[in-house]
Amino acid sequence: MKTSRFHLSWIDPVASKAFWFACETLNFSKAAQEAGMTQSGISKSIAKLEASLEVKLFVRGPRGLTLTKSGQVLKSHLEDMNEKFLMLSTHLKDEKNLVSGVVKYAMPESCLMSPHFSRLLEMRKSCGSEIDLQVTIATNQKIESLVADGKVDFGFMTCEPENLISKPYCLEEYILIGNQPNRRIESEHEFSDLRIIQNPDWTIYFNKWKQLSNSLRNLKSISLNSACSISDLRGAVTFVANGLPNEVTFIPRHCVLHELEKGLVHEITRAGKPALNQIYNTYATRKLSDRVKYITDQFYQML
Repeated sequence: MKTSRFHLSWIDPVASKAFWFACETLNFSKAAQEAGMTQSGISKSIAKLEASLEVKLFVRGPRGLTLTKSGQVLKSHLEDMNEKFLMLSTHLKDEKNLVSGVVKYAMPESCLMSPHFSRLLEMRKSCGSEIDLQVTIATNQKIESLVADGKVDFGFMTCEPENLISKPYCLEEYILIGNQPNRRIESEHEFSDLRIIQNPDWTIYFNKWKQLSNSLRNLKSISLNSACSISDLRGAVTFVANGLPNEVTFIPRHCVLHELEKGLVHEITRAGKPALNQIYNTYATRKLSDRVKYITDQFYQML
């Protein structure tokens, strides 16, 4: 198959400008004034354009310049190109508006500490997006309420809501951490000496963690000893890392990867499968705006 050749070498912006004003005025001196060029610059630019196209664009007569047929054809093409450029410019502005404006969404703090959030911000920089993000950090119950009331466009939740539209997003693993190495939990009795640093969603992490271990399945959160509570996951990690030997907390693994690698905290293991939990993307309506779809699509492209 023959490939079409793409010629833009003749579209010299200076020569095109000179030609256009010469067409409008039919006088090189007036064209120079209108174009902000010298008269010799107009003449040289048009001569260059004529040489490039191998045609005569103007003829001089007693009453001044007259466009040749080739000149008329070129003028018509430049007018057509200008009209198409204006249409293209309008179209691109419309496309830009699709990915501009405000997108509001809510998520647990654990999502804020995941790599997905930083990747989204990198995406905004790389594509020049003018979307303003308004992010609310909240618990599942609050997120469900914000989405249902239309106060946010969508929300990530660690459980599937009953009254919202939901779509699976990713899996999150929950672990138990302390500051002592090589610990292992084999029975409910071994929790009697531990004190829990409570964070906002610790009961969600705990319930999933113990459900996947036969020996701990009947353990109740109310039967655990509480050391203190803090409304921040990073604060809970700091508590554990610098706390007493028996102080522990339940937390998503991805939130403490750095601390685990550095040995600042240690995972307390137990028999059973990893405590993986499905994260859901939730909506109140399927009629999402283009900019909201754009942002949610970016999240799914990260997986």
